[in-house]
Amino acid sequence: MARSFVSPSLALARQSSHFSPRLRGAVLWIGVALLSASAVCTHAFAQFFVPVGGPEGGWISSITRDATSGNLYAGLSYQWGYNKTAGSLWKSIDSGASWALLPSAITGVFEQNTTAPRVAITPSSTVFVGMRGAGVRRSDDGGASFVTVNAGLPAGFMVVDIALGVDQTLYAAIQNSGVYQLPSGGSTWSPSNTGLPTLVVRSVAVINQVQFVGTSTGLYRRTAGGSWMPPVVGVGAIGVGAFSQGPGGIYACCENGLWRSVDGGNQWAQLSGPFSGVQTYSACDTGSALIVGSQAGFHRSLNGGAWTAAAGIASGAIARCFVSEAGLLMTGTFEVGILASSDSGATWESRNTGLAGHTVLRMTVTTSGTILAGTNNGMYRRSGGVWEAPDLLARRIFALAQAPWGQVYAGNYNITAGVSDGHAFVSNDDGQTWSDVSWGASPAMVSGFAFVPTTQEVFASVAWNSGGVLKRALNQSTWSAVGPADNPPAYFMGRSAAGDLYIGSEGLGVRRLAAGAPQSAWTNLGFSSSQQFAIAFNAAGNVFFGNDGNIRGIYRSIDGGQTFQPLDGYPSLYGHAIVIASDGTIFCASRDKGVWRSTDNGVTWQDVSAGLSSTSVLSLAIGPDGYLYAGSAGHGVYRSAAPVVHLCVADIDRSGAVDGLDLSIMLSSWGAAGSNSADLNSDGLVDGLDLSIMLSSWGGCNG
Repeated sequence: MARSFVSPSLALARQSSHFSPRLRGAVLWIGVALLSASAVCTHAFAQFFVPVGGPEGGWISSITRDATSGNLYAGLSYQWGYNKTAGSLWKSIDSGASWALLPSAITGVFEQNTTAPRVAITPSSTVFVGMRGAGVRRSDDGGASFVTVNAGLPAGFMVVDIALGVDQTLYAAIQNSGVYQLPSGGSTWSPSNTGLPTLVVRSVAVINQVQFVGTSTGLYRRTAGGSWMPPVVGVGAIGVGAFSQGPGGIYACCENGLWRSVDGGNQWAQLSGPFSGVQTYSACDTGSALIVGSQAGFHRSLNGGAWTAAAGIASGAIARCFVSEAGLLMTGTFEVGILASSDSGATWESRNTGLAGHTVLRMTVTTSGTILAGTNNGMYRRSGGVWEAPDLLARRIFALAQAPWGQVYAGNYNITAGVSDGHAFVSNDDGQTWSDVSWGASPAMVSGFAFVPTTQEVFASVAWNSGGVLKRALNQSTWSAVGPADNPPAYFMGRSAAGDLYIGSEGLGVRRLAAGAPQSAWTNLGFSSSQQFAIAFNAAGNVFFGNDGNIRGIYRSIDGGQTFQPLDGYPSLYGHAIVIASDGTIFCASRDKGVWRSTDNGVTWQDVSAGLSSTSVLSLAIGPDGYLYAGSAGHGVYRSAAPVVHLCVADIDRSGAVDGLDLSIMLSSWGAAGSNSADLNSDGLVDGLDLSIMLSSWGGCNG
């Protein structure tokens, strides 16, 4: 029998006798305000994920211009997993105004082998890209398709740089194997190392028909067909990472600063400036200005004058490479992507449209629908469909969570100049601004947060320079230690609805403190052969944690955390993020298999990675809109093409409508703590926040 629709105001009126006079007035006011609200539930979709687009920017390894077509190619590196890297290739056909990913550049290649792409382009627009363990790939159609060109390269090759000679011979610097060359139109590489005292090479370049190679012991040069020779003066016994040329000479970027030659590379002199004595990555000589990117920052000297920091550059940005295009000077940077200058480097502006190259280490979608994405370069915020300028710059965000009362907490993982530099931050305005709420000596990493809704206590897990768990009362300035006594480096934190605390560590096991137990009563649950990065709890009290290799990716406990068993159906040894929908569906992300879903409590799994550009996903979140959000490695944020949960979460009795019967169930559970079907926002308490969700969902549900 079809059920008739009952308006929320009428249902509230019928149920108002369950409320106190004060609550009855508030409920009826909310009901009138949300009278026309309804919810739509759907589960049908073809491609599981679609890109949100952004946050834009990333770590640029190279930027190269096709002199024939004017197209630009940018090689991008990104964090692929914990202490692992990968890369991608992007193209612009409008002078850098917008960028598009070239997925064919890495098609069929193990993602971790694609690190630090370097690009060389022939006059006929043939594109070569060198990518570490993937070797060299060639495209004859502007990047639409690529073929591998690795025949003749040594076993275990690592391509660190490529360069094109004037006769179109392609040269490759192979880490620990010296220089290899591929003749124009050829298909097989051959070594070209005569005269090199070491095969540990870092860079290769061809400038004015002279070939240069940077090695671990200095710079060497040769003319076509000759032997490699050291320069007469300078650049000896130091690593050389890159070369460039300008009106003022040839420049070598080295471990100890910047060197210049004005006689074609025979004699070199070290330049002085803010970069002296530090790792230098790039140099651009425009004729009127010399611009240098180094570990000391982004600096410019005009006509040989004093050095000044470049304007319009985000704090901590380092220029990695340069190219000139359409009257613009463009640079690829560490983390902030591509910048452009129209005044010889005096000022800079972002040119990152479409270039979603960040790895999203941690992510949450707040109750307002705001996306907060924690990256290696701080926090990015998307509100109203627009990504805002990042905050907490240069902080690697390793912890991110919203408290049930609305505050958002973030933690970072940084070691600066050998000193631990992890902090805890709080935002009281949905991630718009942040305040440091750290304690005493800084750990290296603040890795997780957990909350007690009833007392508004905050727990934080930390690692290195002490570890373990600390807690503080809401808005208090002091934190107190909670244990464990040996202060293990804690890599995640979670708190069950029953109040049990869990942390995972690096090689020291999963720890548990039962609710109500003294701080000395932490138990070690084992699993010391791995490190753990994720934990989740379902409504039945089952506990799931994810590992970072060596053992099965996900383990589950069905006895409240007393014992754990591996979920052998899960296909990966990595479980970097776990979220559980209100209907019990489990989603898990790994660095090598994408995103997988289980609808039977982890027994069997289905691959739902379709639409992702990366196999590596390090963060997941289910938004208040019912969609699943995925923070990918090197390709920004994705969202499921359709909701992944029953959007009518307020349809407690699953009748297909949010109506008076659901309201009756909620009222009968009012004030209940712990796991409860009427706790619609899963904060551990049935209260006014859950009532607001119900009223906003009033009416019929589809799907």
